[in-house]
Amino acid sequence: MSAGQTSYETMVNRGDTGDINGGDASDIGLSASACKSIDVDYANSGGQGTSFIKGTVSGNPQVDGVTVELYRDTDGAWQCYYDGSAGNDSSNEFMPDGCSNTT
Repeated sequence: MSAGQTSYETMVNRGDTGDINGGDASDIGLSASACKSIDVDYANSGGQGTSFIKGTVSGNPQVDGVTVELYRDTDGAWQCYYDGSAGNDSSNEFMPDGCSNTT
């Protein structure tokens, strides 16, 4: 998802947010094959709002069903949240560096 985060940031900096809003993985260069679902949105209503990239991982049985959520605030700062209990990683062994556990 970090590759999508880079594309997302580039589009926001260019002012090209129309394709992001309510978009899908391909809008930010992600392949849907790595995730069961990916939700992408850009929110900026009067300087307020939070943009996000949310994904439910598929594939490897150890992380199948895990959710990863990346939130971007209006200042451009990103936060990562990981829920291993949603899948098969209840010990959060595979939680990406820099993410916080949501369980």
